[in-house]
Amino acid sequence: MGKIKDIANQNLISWVDKKPWLSLFLYSCIYGIIGWSVASRSEFLMRNVRDLIDNWNILIADDLLLIFIRIFSLILIVAISLMVMNPFSLITFIFEESVSSDLKSFVSVLVWSVLLVFVFCNFDYFTDFLVVASATILVTLDLEERKIYGKKLICIMVLIASIMFSLGAFTFDYLH
Repeated sequence: MGKIKDIANQNLISWVDKKPWLSLFLYSCIYGIIGWSVASRSEFLMRNVRDLIDNWNILIADDLLLIFIRIFSLILIVAISLMVMNPFSLITFIFEESVSSDLKSFVSVLVWSVLLVFVFCNFDYFTDFLVVASATILVTLDLEERKIYGKKLICIMVLIASIMFSLGAFTFDYLH
């Protein structure tokens, strides 16, 4: 019986070792799709931002405004996904050791309650966020297994996300 488990574990490990960049491919595809999705929603976002900046009497060309919206969307999505990459360090950073455990408990219940309301009200955005967060965590684990850590890891992830996001947005613009 032990021999069968060893063979099954070797087959599982060998499959994972044979596909080391599968998570990186998945991460790339997801950011390409997000670039496409943001590009498809850019006209709607541009109209809303145009109404807002017209109230402030700011003149920005439509092409430049479209680029700003897409860059801001990319920065926001990548920043959120990198924050989710290691949630325990984020929690430690926000709630230092000097804060009492009662206050930590109260704030965590409050945060989770707000997140739960967000999930139920905006389920389609939550699923997008969940897919991006999952792919980010998978790529992080895969790259850390390859002994890539810290700033180098973040730079690789941001570079891939930026290229694939831009490729997705460019593809949408080219085909439409």
